[in-house]
Amino acid sequence: MSDRKPNPQMQEQLQELLDTKEYKSQAALSKALGEGWSEYTLSKYLKGEYNGSYENVEKKLEEFLKNREDAKNLKSNQVKGGYQPITTSQNVYMTIRKCHLEGLFSAAVGESGTGKTMAALKYVSDYPSSAMIITAKTWLSTERALLKAIVKKLKLPIGNTDDMAENIQEALKSESTLIIIDEAQNLQIRTISMLQGFVDENANLAICFIGDLRFTENLKKHKDITEQIQNRIRYVSKIHRLDVTEDDIESLFPGLQDKKSKNLLLQIARTGLGIREARNIYVNAVNNENITYEGLKAMKRQQI
Repeated sequence: MSDRKPNPQMQEQLQELLDTKEYKSQAALSKALGEGWSEYTLSKYLKGEYNGSYENVEKKLEEFLKNREDAKNLKSNQVKGGYQPITTSQNVYMTIRKCHLEGLFSAAVGESGTGKTMAALKYVSDYPSSAMIITAKTWLSTERALLKAIVKKLKLPIGNTDDMAENIQEALKSESTLIIIDEAQNLQIRTISMLQGFVDENANLAICFIGDLRFTENLKKHKDITEQIQNRIRYVSKIHRLDVTEDDIESLFPGLQDKKSKNLLLQIARTGLGIREARNIYVNAVNNENITYEGLKAMKRQQI
């Protein structure tokens, strides 16, 4: 065993991260610490029984803790993130809720930057035992790829397409379940048709598509296939940036004091990249310690 002892302050800080459940396990914390830290190393370090070089592991640990502290002290961390119950995101949330409770095949589509994904994530956080979310990245657009993503969520075996579809139906037939498909505009028509079949055969299953306006545009391009799908989609909520209100801006950015600044962010939220762009500009202005109208304008000019 090394003659040198661990830094007690560093030990205390690591233990605090575990005690407060910021990291759920030693395995999760050791992974965050990076190369040179394993679950075994962390356990031994906390006990003061590490047999390797304390200098090496503590050099990396010092950098890790400093990065955390500096990030915590960023003024932008005072800005509310995640889901915010504004007009557009609440519309999406209530669409998802209606879909879940009524067992619908539904959709919430609209312009980017309106809080659709955040609303979906919030819903799954509120109802984790009966709702799941799958993000349909471009490589998950096919039937087989999406089925694999669903069976992984359900902890079912990966097999051929037919077997996975049958296993999913069997697993979900006895309890009310909602599957949210985010970025649904990337789905192939055959994949949407397959999901429609799931809902048709299972009264306990609801599926809600979240995506941009291309989702409905894609359906219109394939009339021979999609008439039946469109007839099955019983509820479609359309979300627009223009739905964002002055009250939404005040809720999102409570630090703004003057009407001119609020109107600037409202204009940005209703155009361009929506709420996402408005928040980025506000966060940059906060970090620059200038959230006046001129400060916001300066940050807007720096946007790509």
